[in-house]
Amino acid sequence: MKRYKDLAGKELNLLNGLPTYIFIEEKDDGLNHLLFSSRMGSVLSLAKEQELVRIGVLLIKNNDLDYIEKRRELIKLGFHLFSTNVTVKRNLGNADFEPSNLVWKTIAKDEITVMEFQSLWERCKNPGMKIDAQMQSVKSELGHGWEKYCMAAFDKEVPIGISIPHIEPGTEDEGRLFYFGILPEQRGKGFAAKMHADSLQSLISIGASYYIGSTAEENTTMVRVFLRNGCLLNETTEVFYLYLKNHER
Repeated sequence: MKRYKDLAGKELNLLNGLPTYIFIEEKDDGLNHLLFSSRMGSVLSLAKEQELVRIGVLLIKNNDLDYIEKRRELIKLGFHLFSTNVTVKRNLGNADFEPSNLVWKTIAKDEITVMEFQSLWERCKNPGMKIDAQMQSVKSELGHGWEKYCMAAFDKEVPIGISIPHIEPGTEDEGRLFYFGILPEQRGKGFAAKMHADSLQSLISIGASYYIGSTAEENTTMVRVFLRNGCLLNETTEVFYLYLKNHER
């Protein structure tokens, strides 16, 4: 991973999905489009050398020339737009969320097995998502102790959904949810806001001072959940993917 970080520089944030993928996030004080193009070319060459399956890139969407040129460069390199997302931010310093009546079970405490957690994730997931690969991504990105972040919510003994709250690697106190999902049969019952608030409280308990979240622009239900739990709309981003060889998502 160090080779990728050296090539990307401090202006780009890298998420470790090796040996399958890397994900590159543009920061607010990002590179100009010329440096961005140069570094992306170097990262792409290394990814091909190491035979990664895919590379993901997140761009901050705006109307300036740098953004337009970065987007153009990604498309030129063969990347395809995957989604346009709304990003939110929430200061957790003085937050005090009312606990819900949901029961949370984690893999780390042997309250739920890895197979049971994966099964719930499979039922929550977006079409085309390969759960085995996603679990490997959790292990790669979150490292030792990943099991304590994998949480499943239950209403008494009835499963509701899953959440994976964690501190963003490379930061000291940035809280994120690796994944957050509700089972199809439990949607529209008011559980999402409760689960999300509980997840934010979990972030506080592991040392997060603020939360960064995102969802697809068209997911107005999740946007309402964010707003209900005190999150503020921060920016719009675009996610691009380049697949380097045959794959199963």
